[in-house]
Amino acid sequence: MSRKRWWVVAAVAVAIVAWFLISSPREKRYLPPPPPPVEIRTLSPQDILTWEEDSTRPVVLVTKRDALPGGLSAAMVPVFVDWQASDLEQDDPVVILRNVNHGGNPIEGTTVLRSARLHLNGLKAVDLIMVPLGKGGRHAATHHMQLRFIFDEGHPIELLDKQIVGKKSFNDLVLSWEAWRPPGSDYSMLKGMLPNRYALSLRAFSGPQRFLEDALARRPWYGFHLRMPGGQEGLRELLKVSLVLGDGVARHETGRILQEGEEVWATHAPRGTLDADQAHQRWEQLRRKLSVVKVSDDPWLNLPPQDRSYQTLLRSCASMARYAVVTAAARLAARGFTDGLNPQHMPTPQMPQVEPWMKEIAEADLGGIFLRAPTALSYLLHHPEVIPSKIPGELDDMGLMQRSGEKMETVTWSLKNGTPYPLTALVR
Repeated sequence: MSRKRWWVVAAVAVAIVAWFLISSPREKRYLPPPPPPVEIRTLSPQDILTWEEDSTRPVVLVTKRDALPGGLSAAMVPVFVDWQASDLEQDDPVVILRNVNHGGNPIEGTTVLRSARLHLNGLKAVDLIMVPLGKGGRHAATHHMQLRFIFDEGHPIELLDKQIVGKKSFNDLVLSWEAWRPPGSDYSMLKGMLPNRYALSLRAFSGPQRFLEDALARRPWYGFHLRMPGGQEGLRELLKVSLVLGDGVARHETGRILQEGEEVWATHAPRGTLDADQAHQRWEQLRRKLSVVKVSDDPWLNLPPQDRSYQTLLRSCASMARYAVVTAAARLAARGFTDGLNPQHMPTPQMPQVEPWMKEIAEADLGGIFLRAPTALSYLLHHPEVIPSKIPGELDDMGLMQRSGEKMETVTWSLKNGTPYPLTALVR
């Protein structure tokens, strides 16, 4: 290749990387015009206490209005594992989850959070789901990535509401790592390069709920069938790893919110029912219930403080899903489950560190972005695992994808081309 042609290729590559870094997902072009701005309503401490103390009562939120003390969206609150009510040691291990998103109406802008019971013996498959955030389908510039855990008909995921109108169970759970931010606040890929710009939240959805929300935004699902060593034991390990990671991050972040909110609670405690000492005791009780619970000594599952916030490349939806899969595979291999694994391509689970250029580019002007684009390009070339579209191929090289002959098994779902659910599951 001539030197002139090489420079043209390099210039084009730099321009592409710069565009990738300055462009955020343009979800608005696929949605109806946004409604007028909604005045933010911060949930009272009493609201939060009621929410936590009654696991059988669904919590109905206005998605773009309701906020927690401190300003983060109440609708984006992470999933919690109720470790006290769960039992992982019995023959039929059971996990109780709080804050599962099911039954909300994305058109009217409501989110409904519920508690649910999972029977781990019923887990039969796991899909890695890529969701394009722009034009180009599977080859779009950016993607959201999430894990879909599918349960058999004999062991559905059970809702724990005392009074339920309609179906009382569903068969798949979607776990989605997201940038936790204030209600109604748009996500910026560039601002997300700063490690503390957004909090990190593992959100849980019923499959039909998440598919409905994506489908209404005209975002199809591209599914890749995962193959974990150890068969069903491997699938259960991936679910447990994902939940332990998400629960740990959630409790640390919630602890920070509660620490800052104690003065607010003391000021706004219900008058006539609680004196100052009782108010303090109630807040301490809530803080203890949501405090960090150490369920494993494995350092891969106990993320240090610097790795508990969102970061566009290193702790994104895709990077965290990949980390969960790789960690589960490594833990299985340590226990002797190595069937199908390719040890030459198996990395050691680790969280990469934020580099100086990542912080600089988040606050740079257009000229600064182009100046740092070659560094970004070099990083992406040496770390393709941070690019969502590269992750399925990487996991396939590790032996973690189901194959049909020479190709990975994949499936595409959309309202136009067919859905993974009957229509009745999407209309409640």
